[in-house]
Amino acid sequence: MIVTEKNKHTLIGVMRSKEFADQVNEFTSGRDDLETNVQIVDNPAENAANVVNGGADIIIVEGADASEETLQYIEGVHARASNCLAFIVLIPEATTASVRRLFRAGVTDVLSSPIAANEFNAALNTAYEAVTAQTTAPASGGSGAILTMAKTAGGIGSSTIAANLAGAIAMNTGKQVGVVDLDIQFGSLGLYFDIATKMDVTDVIRAGKRLDNMLLLSTMQRHSSGATLLAAPTNITPFEAISPEFIERLFSQLRTMFDVTIVEAPTAWLEWTGEVYRRSDAIIPVIRSSVRSGAGAAKLVDGLRDFGVTDPNFFVVANKFERSFSSNDRLQKICEILDTKLAGRIRADDKTAHECADIGKLAIEHAPKSPMAYDISKIAKRLQKRLGLEQVAAEQPRSGRTLNLGPIFKGRGG
Repeated sequence: MIVTEKNKHTLIGVMRSKEFADQVNEFTSGRDDLETNVQIVDNPAENAANVVNGGADIIIVEGADASEETLQYIEGVHARASNCLAFIVLIPEATTASVRRLFRAGVTDVLSSPIAANEFNAALNTAYEAVTAQTTAPASGGSGAILTMAKTAGGIGSSTIAANLAGAIAMNTGKQVGVVDLDIQFGSLGLYFDIATKMDVTDVIRAGKRLDNMLLLSTMQRHSSGATLLAAPTNITPFEAISPEFIERLFSQLRTMFDVTIVEAPTAWLEWTGEVYRRSDAIIPVIRSSVRSGAGAAKLVDGLRDFGVTDPNFFVVANKFERSFSSNDRLQKICEILDTKLAGRIRADDKTAHECADIGKLAIEHAPKSPMAYDISKIAKRLQKRLGLEQVAAEQPRSGRTLNLGPIFKGRGG
């Protein structure tokens, strides 16, 4: 165990290969707030308990194999490391069952061979950022804004807009932007970000009361835009897997971790989706100039009222807009149903939408001069202004959390 000065973090690595040990030392070099102890031993998993001896903020153990004996050793080490905030395991040819077993034991990240240097470095960076966030987050909870997408019809493009808005805000402001796909049966945000996720919402659900910033961040993956995604499961999951209590815990953590979080909700009306809308600072209905969308908007208002959300803070976006008098008239009538004004329009741009869907790219990155990307960027800037987020130069490094929402949104608590 490392004894450190106040406000310093600790890292212990028990490795079997010099290559990974050197990479850890290189990563920690120059980080004055991180005390490091990296040792190379013949049987890391077996000897880790003696090296760890009580724990550290970050623990890294390299296992020789994925055998039952190795897994038991690692579980034992984690059980003894009471003050550990991030626990990374490197293990050859880990099976899905062994990975999930380690996650259930409390391990926050598992890397299976072959392990690329950039993959290991990303895991180290995630652990370091999470430890820093965990130790600096205010005890009373955070003030980050949570914005929830609301579909008024199927196939309306809500996921496309959610992904591109999150990416645009992250790129424009350098702030911490989270994206959470709670459509646990048909969610597809991972495809829009071209992220093959190792973990998803179900792993967070299984954490139960153990859910904290470190565990949550370990299940999320950062996109090149700077947005960080918690993906929906790849298999259809029963809606009953989520409870209102889980939403309360999840949103509380998201507020401390991110300046802004964009949530994709399912179209199903359930007790826990009501909790999602109640705890959101703003709801983003996606509408189209159609009778079907108008009917969906009316159902949205009625459903929210049933859940006790009688004065929703709407930010309405019209998608696939085609300029005409009749189109404008229908959009105006839908906004009257929602009792608010239209916040922005996204022009119909099937070419860009199909290209981006086929290659898994955001329109703001793949085709920044397209009508679709231009309109989304414009809407993102309006959201930023409403949130009090300043536009920054593209080359400016990302800053820490500095958002102070104050009365900008009618917050409903986390």
